[in-house]
Amino acid sequence: MIKLDLPNDCMNYQEVIDSCINKMRENNILKEKLDENKYDLIRISKLYIKLGETNKLYKLYKCRMGNTLINMRNQLTNDDMVKIYDQYFVNHRCGGFYDRIINNAKNPEIQCPFCGGINSPNELDHFLPKKDFSYYAIFPYNLIPICKDCNQIYKKRFCPNDKNKQLIHPYLDNEQVFNEKWLYAKFIMDPTDIEGKSVIEFYVDPPLNWEEDKKEKVKIHFEQFKLAERFAIRSVTELGKLLGYIKLLKSKELSMYDLEEFIDSGIESIKSPNSWEKALFEAVKRELPAIWENI
Repeated sequence: MIKLDLPNDCMNYQEVIDSCINKMRENNILKEKLDENKYDLIRISKLYIKLGETNKLYKLYKCRMGNTLINMRNQLTNDDMVKIYDQYFVNHRCGGFYDRIINNAKNPEIQCPFCGGINSPNELDHFLPKKDFSYYAIFPYNLIPICKDCNQIYKKRFCPNDKNKQLIHPYLDNEQVFNEKWLYAKFIMDPTDIEGKSVIEFYVDPPLNWEEDKKEKVKIHFEQFKLAERFAIRSVTELGKLLGYIKLLKSKELSMYDLEEFIDSGIESIKSPNSWEKALFEAVKRELPAIWENI
């Protein structure tokens, strides 16, 4: 939903790994394992980026931890990688990378990239779950700032295993997903009580010229995070304010043209084409003559 850029000082994966190694005591078996497998981890991190940028991250499903397609020396296990993340990357804040990544998305104009800013990010999510893809447990491109609801209620342990069943990757997805419009809404008007019972319904309608896998990606993302329901709930207050303002303008005998200018300014002020607020304003504008007549 929202494009994120990984901080420049978090892009060097070797520095991330070395920061964890340097925090471990001498004669630590885990330190020895991580050091011996460092360059294998770096090697497969390049595969992650390549597949993520070409909408093929689902192919890594066959390379989950324990699969012989990726050979690690000295038995670097799933539990080892999870421990490195929990104990060193998070608890010891090795290199400060955890804080740099999560703080990168706390700009009020960004907020949670998965729900389009319904909530603010206060956790880090493993885009590919660390228990299944623990090779990427401390790989920065696999660590996405996320809000608590998206992480613990909606995304959970999502494992992409099919080209048409993937989620939007805030770092690596094609610019089309973020810069071209696919989120829309319609105003459902109740003329008997336009301010009390009218609602906004949100839906997905990707551009016709998109590849099928991209169309399916935005649909799956929309469904996985229950965005139709969450956007509808979030829009109740804003819709009430907007309808109240329309009623006020009409009571002052201003023209519908004045109202159109106000709505247009609201639409233009929202940068993201797939913002729920932009979709709300656009939906109201489409039904403006009927709203003006019945309010």
